[in-house]
This record gives sequence, structure tokens and C-alpha cells, in this order.
Amino acid sequence: MPKISIIVPIYNVEKYLDRCVRSLCNQTLQDIEIILVDDQSPDDCPRMCDEYAKQDSRIIVIHKKNGGLGYARNSGMKVATGEYIAFVDSDDYVDLDMFESMYNSAKKYDADFVRVDNYKERTDGAVLNQNYVPPMHEGFYNQQELREKLLYTQLGLNPSDDGSKYVSCSVWRNIYRKAIIDSLKLQFVSERDLISEDIPFNIDFMMSCERAAVINQKFYHYIVNEKSLTQTYKTDRFAKELVLYYELIRRSKECGIYENCKLRLERHLLTRLRMCIKSEMVGNKNSTVAKKNIRIMINDTTIRKIISTYPIFQMPIKYRFVTWCVKWKWITPLWLIKEYL
Repeated sequence: MPKISIIVPIYNVEKYLDRCVRSLCNQTLQDIEIILVDDQSPDDCPRMCDEYAKQDSRIIVIHKKNGGLGYARNSGMKVATGEYIAFVDSDDYVDLDMFESMYNSAKKYDADFVRVDNYKERTDGAVLNQNYVPPMHEGFYNQQELREKLLYTQLGLNPSDDGSKYVSCSVWRNIYRKAIIDSLKLQFVSERDLISEDIPFNIDFMMSCERAAVINQKFYHYIVNEKSLTQTYKTDRFAKELVLYYELIRRSKECGIYENCKLRLERHLLTRLRMCIKSEMVGNKNSTVAKKNIRIMINDTTIRKIISTYPIFQMPIKYRFVTWCVKWKWITPLWLIKEYL
């Protein structure tokens, strides 16, 4: 049994794939398997994957019909045989000692789940978060701590928290005990159905964990998508955020943690609303239509219900101002500070 199975979904990343795969093949932890999932990539990636498999016996290649990131990860989990499972996005890469460090920590604490941190990096190699300090303490977490410090914070911040308290939900900075995944028959939802496929997976997995570990060191190189908001603007983004919000409510109620996380989930939606407003302001070339869309968002019944009871006065000043603008439907002040949203 390999110590870690590393699953790499692949789609249209010909330019970056070699760097990613080489960073995995050259890991100081050699007892791994690398599962390359070709999601019907339209470029040269399918051929490249087959060539990698010829060069390294630890590489397994799956060629599948295109189904998106979540389903590609599911295909990888079906064939994975490792003690732990990891996920790496194919346009990213990792430090060579990442998985040895994570596995050693897992064994030291008998952890079901190990988390590290990441570089936020431009394609030219410039690091954007060099001075970032993770909000978690390093070391062992018992069941209560891992829920309160590692899971609940993924669902959203408390009203008084500033952005430094945020804990990302991305699965690519973690390793997961495969026995738990198998026992729960865990799978990812499609990102085509939910705008975030990682949060539901983490809720299901982490609610079944007993022990976790954190290494407050950057190992993973997350490459920032440098496309502008203009290029990535989506008219249905807010509607999808609402679908995710209600799905997280449903899951948190099933797990019995909703009352602990209610304000966090509301803050999560308010944060996503702020992002959607900025996207309209920056990405929609028709300002008249953008303002109309913003009015629709801030008049949404879910937003009005949340804003009527949410403790805005507890929020940090920046977020408090934006939320007051939403509460009183002040679009012009928001427009004036759109670069700072």
C-alpha cells in the first residue's frame, strides 16, 4: 500500500503539466502513487500523461469523458490504494518535501487529516502572500478543536473577525485518511452543480474525523488566475452562491452544527455578495445593467432576511460600511469604493 495517493485532475493545462508532474515524481517521499485523470483534455495532455506513465511505474493514468473537476477527483479516488489521499491541481506544483512532511505529521499524531499552507503565486513566479501568517496553531487538534478551528472557519467568519482569520476550504492543501473516505463512500459534487465542491467534501469528512494536524509552513504553490474580472464575469454567479448557501445550511443541520455556524454561514454569503457586487462593477461593461443587477442582488429575499438581524456593528469597519450600504441599498457609495471591496 502506498503511503499517499496523489490525484491530479487534468484539463487544458499543457503549458503547466510538466512542472506539476515533475514536482510529484521527485518527492522525497517515494512511496506514493500519482493518479493523473485526463478529463478529456483537448490539448496534448492525454499524450503527455501516457508518456509520464511509461517513465514512472508509480503513475496511473485515467482517460475519461469530460465531467469537470469534482467528478475527475472521484474517478481518481475509485482506483487510489494509498493510506492517505491528496489532491493537486494540474496548473499548480508543490515543494519536493511536502508529502514527506505531511505523512510524518500524520504518523506522529495518528491524524486523519493534515493541513499545510500555500504560496499564492503569479505565473511569473512572484509570491503574493510572502508575509501571510496562518491563523491556526501548529500541531495536534482533537475532535472538538478540528471542528471549531479548522471546519467552522471554512464555513465563514464570525461577525467580528477580520480577513486574517479566514481558513480556506481548498482540498489541495490537505491529506485525508482513505479509510474514512471509503467508510463514508465520500465523493465530490460537481462544481457545475455547486460553485464550491470542496466545502461539502470537507464537511462530510471532517465531521467524521477524530484527530488532525496542522503544519504552518508553505509547501503548495497555488498559481493565481491572472484573468481579470472583466474576462471572468458571470451573470449567474450570485444565483449559484445562493444555491451553495442553502446546501451548506442543509448539511450543517444534518451534522448538528447549524446553530454553531449560523452567523458564519450568513457572513459567508455576505462576503460572496460583496464579491458579486464588485464583479458587476468591474466586469459588466454596461454600468446601467450592472446597477440594475446589483439592486436585484441586494433586494433578494435571503439577503434582506439576513441583513435584518445580522450584527453589523460587530464587523470590522471596512466590512461594516459595505454591509450598511447593502442594508440601506446605497449603490452609489459602493460604486465609489469598488476598487476596495
